[in-house]
Amino acid sequence: MNNTKTKTSSAVSITKEQKIELEQTKLAVNKYLQDNVVSDFSLLPVATRMTFLQDVPKQFIKERDIKNVKLPYIDHFFAERVLNFISNFRWGSEKLDSTIVEKEVKTRNGVKTMFEATVEMKMWIYIGENRIERYIASGHNAYENPATTKADALQSAISKANTKFARQLGLGADLNAKESNAYDKIEQYYEDVELVGKGEKPRKKLTDKQFEHFLNQTDEYIEEKRHLVSFTPEQEKKLERRLS
Repeated sequence: MNNTKTKTSSAVSITKEQKIELEQTKLAVNKYLQDNVVSDFSLLPVATRMTFLQDVPKQFIKERDIKNVKLPYIDHFFAERVLNFISNFRWGSEKLDSTIVEKEVKTRNGVKTMFEATVEMKMWIYIGENRIERYIASGHNAYENPATTKADALQSAISKANTKFARQLGLGADLNAKESNAYDKIEQYYEDVELVGKGEKPRKKLTDKQFEHFLNQTDEYIEEKRHLVSFTPEQEKKLERRLS
């Protein structure tokens, strides 16, 4: 059995009653995730249930390796259970449109058939008595094999839509910074590939020490060389302050 432990965002101060509610909610969510024990979650305060959206237990955080960059993502099983918990199973969806494109793709192991599934969903959830609706677009690519069909690719796209819906409600807010950093690195990789394709050199990345040295140069030098450098978001801010 997994020892699933959920966390909540730190609060400045809480009353004794709020502490009891928090412990009751924590017990209920852990029993549900660990032992599949279902109870009437509507008896727990809505605000307290929502606190369990932000921090995701480590065993439900997966990683994709994209161009040597670890991109974190949330297991759809966990996302769907969170939707169940915060709404007391009062959520649903309607498939508005879907497509499955079959492509022949060159891989290291030869040509393979890939299913490219996309889906548009109308999704809703009740948080207390408030109904929230969102329109979600999602997709999934899968290579054909004895265990994977077009229907499997479509179902995976729908599962990803469920996770996207939960993310829009606040699930996994603790992952936002790590995800953003990973996407920045992936984007930089493809920008470098494009530059190389044009016969140009990839943009250089600077360590903190190198960046500080760069900032100490003249305005003319910085303006002349900045296009050769791939700055981090924090370095961009410092650079703009330096030149303003």
